[in-house]
Amino acid sequence: MYKRISLLLTIKDGVFTKTRNFNSEHIYSTQHIDFSVFDEIIIVCTDLKNNINYENYINSIVKVLTVPLVLSGNVQTLEDAKNLFDLGADRIIINRALWTNLEVVKNISEIYGKQAVIASFDIGEIDDNLLSYDWGNGSFRETFQPPKFSDFLPYIGEVLIQDINNDGRVIGANIKLIDKVCEAFPESMPIHIGSCGLVTWSQYAELLKIQSVNAVSVTNVHHMSFKAMAALRDYCKLEKLNIRTPCFIARDA
Repeated sequence: MYKRISLLLTIKDGVFTKTRNFNSEHIYSTQHIDFSVFDEIIIVCTDLKNNINYENYINSIVKVLTVPLVLSGNVQTLEDAKNLFDLGADRIIINRALWTNLEVVKNISEIYGKQAVIASFDIGEIDDNLLSYDWGNGSFRETFQPPKFSDFLPYIGEVLIQDINNDGRVIGANIKLIDKVCEAFPESMPIHIGSCGLVTWSQYAELLKIQSVNAVSVTNVHHMSFKAMAALRDYCKLEKLNIRTPCFIARDA
């Protein structure tokens, strides 16, 4: 199985923004991004509820994409999920509903397939205790996983984890914390690393070497170009990682 390199963009009110601790800081254009050099595009809505501006942004993106698209958008019901699939999502992210309506995970999986369902955890650690962040209350929950979450693992295709403390800080990933999170899930559950402060190619490779990690996201605006992705993929190959190289990168790099 190939390891994947995805692109993760955070969108607020329909605009691509740089975040720190998942709070929007700076507005950026997406014109410099070469979407085709990624294995997957992940669009995360940072608004509490997606709006028409978010939908307009998605509509503009799907016109140029040639790779799979993952969308988030406060999915709480089957209808919310359908709206994202209708917008063009190949897979969707579920976060808050894991804690409020786990049954919706099963419902979506039974209709669209478990490969279309990504369970998202925004992670942190307090006094060596692994915890999930609650955006509704603006604080960490008392536990990492929801009650009875293990009962719904058969309906989940992948887990996305993001480090609330390292997001946007460009200080490097907390590998020890990510290892701890991976160990909290069955070895068979694919893990996707989202925003976690990655800076160097060596840390991308280090994360991709973790057996359960199937994908790592690029979130740094300086890493979103053809040239940067060609360099990252070449580095991963030197590290003996089974990673895909798009034919045009192999030809033109």
